Formats: sequence, structure tokens, C-alpha cells
Amino acid sequence: MHVQSAQGLRIDFATIKADSVRGTLEPYTAPDCSCIVSSTFFGQVKGDLITGRFETRNAGRVLAVGSWEMKRVSGTP
Repeated sequence: MHVQSAQGLRIDFATIKADSVRGTLEPYTAPDCSCIVSSTFFGQVKGDLITGRFETRNAGRVLAVGSWEMKRVSGTP
């Protein structure tokens, strides 16, 4: 609701170990606080589905936490 337009972000670092994934996004300006933040995400791979959580921090302080998921869809280029 706070964002006027979408902003593409780069994943700075990601690791996959067995069925776990972890990564960090490049630092970005959060629209709700107009401050520079960084987000780390964690996930669990189960077949074609990855579910996980994320933390967004500013100067070490947690500003937001949440969950996410993604699913591989067959036939998508």
C-alpha cells in the first residue's frame, strides 16, 4: 500500500544446503520509513514448493518479519 511503484531487488547472497535455502537482498530504501534496510530470508524446500520467513532490519533493529512461499509451475519458460 505504501509503494507507488515496484522496485526490483538483487539477491546479494544465497545458499542452499540439503532442503534449506538462505539469502540476503541488497540494501534498499524501505518506503514506510524512508530508511536503508536489509532483508534476510530463510526457507524449506519440499518438492516444488519453498516456504519460509524473512526479517527486515535497520541498524540491527528488526523492523518487520513475515512469511513467503514460491511454487515451481510446470510449463513456465
